[in-house]
Amino acid sequence: MIFIALSVFAVGLYVWGYKIPALLVMFFFLTTGFQLVPEEMMESVLTKSTDYAFCILLGIILVDAVCIKNYFRMDKYAWYIVGWGCFNIIVVAYSKFNVGLSWGDIIRVCRFQFFWAAYFVFRNFDKADLEKLLLYLFNITVVISCIYLLQVILNEFLLNGDVRTYAYIFGEKISRFYNQPMMIHFFAFMALYCNPYQGVKKYLTTIILVAALLGAFHRSVFGFTLMAVIVGYALRLKPVNQIRFFAVFGSFILAMLIFSGTAFLQSRTFSDLKNISEGNYIDADNIDVEELAESTFTFRIAHLYERNQYLLEHPKRILLGAGLIHEESKQTDRMFDFQLGLIEDLTGRRGQIDTSDISYSSLLLRYGYLGTLFVLFLYGWLMVYCFKHRKSKYGFFSFLYFVFSFGCSLFCANLTTPITWLLPIISYWIIEKESSEETVIVSPS
Repeated sequence: MIFIALSVFAVGLYVWGYKIPALLVMFFFLTTGFQLVPEEMMESVLTKSTDYAFCILLGIILVDAVCIKNYFRMDKYAWYIVGWGCFNIIVVAYSKFNVGLSWGDIIRVCRFQFFWAAYFVFRNFDKADLEKLLLYLFNITVVISCIYLLQVILNEFLLNGDVRTYAYIFGEKISRFYNQPMMIHFFAFMALYCNPYQGVKKYLTTIILVAALLGAFHRSVFGFTLMAVIVGYALRLKPVNQIRFFAVFGSFILAMLIFSGTAFLQSRTFSDLKNISEGNYIDADNIDVEELAESTFTFRIAHLYERNQYLLEHPKRILLGAGLIHEESKQTDRMFDFQLGLIEDLTGRRGQIDTSDISYSSLLLRYGYLGTLFVLFLYGWLMVYCFKHRKSKYGFFSFLYFVFSFGCSLFCANLTTPITWLLPIISYWIIEKESSEETVIVSPS
């Protein structure tokens, strides 16, 4: 009951004019109490803590729609978001009346996509309030990052999560905790390129956030962070120097590919990928599933291939997918029998839909080709917008964040989580309001 009361209180705060605290409560629920409140406590009434966040968002939109004239006025990106909402309604109807899924399963899956509607909430904030909201979330992420790093020192879980492996660095065994702060990706790049502080605070917060970003020792995170930083460095060069830089960098990458190519062709990974491309992943004699799981990228590609193959074998489901079916639905095991998926420790059941290893498997299965392309378009449009406005510090770091996010989408489910798009939408509206201010300044009196 306390969380229901907090949700109602958050909407009340918004009505009373305390808009930033209300949104901070929404982000509190989006991140399961900033990862400090046990998930079981928040699941006592509603299914997930995200449900409370959605109820707050819905309440805020209803209040704004009543109080603000022409609240849902349409601009270019608003049309895209409304289009995505309409597409979701179509998929909901398709899932219910064509696939035959229950309303409960459908709602549990599609509710997260309606967080795109926060676009209308942020649009009605002042630039200063949006910057203040990012500042508060930045500071919260710094604190959570300190707790996350403390886990490594104490070798104990302090944040929500129970997945831990070990890495050997210079012969030392170091714990790898997978419960990184949920907003770390965005704010690590903000710390590097748009830090709200100066002097010692700037360097301290940057070190903490980057350390937390890299603290799980994910090779993909290391690689795509480096790639984004290199792209950022190149974008700040003069055009002539950019050509030279990319020529040298391209030659280096080509040399690396040639050097590693021979070894790759002789590797088990290449052999597995060849079998997968030939459709032989079903044959246990060709693919050892347990061994494949150890070859993490190969496993991810195989996971995606198997789900895509399902759509190809069911042509009527190619465009809209197999429906908004929940992993825990009774119909899941009746509909699917995928051999590739992580095995749950408690039940021994192999995951059929949800995965934390790659974004595209669940998107394809639930939304089909059309829905997956729509999601990529929504992200891609924002990425291009930030690139065009890279002279703005918010546009610059947000573009690099997208470079990182698209790279990591092959290694995690980031494109399916609301945090991934909510934070850059805040950046988008700060940039838009910056542009409006500049227009007013330069316009003749």
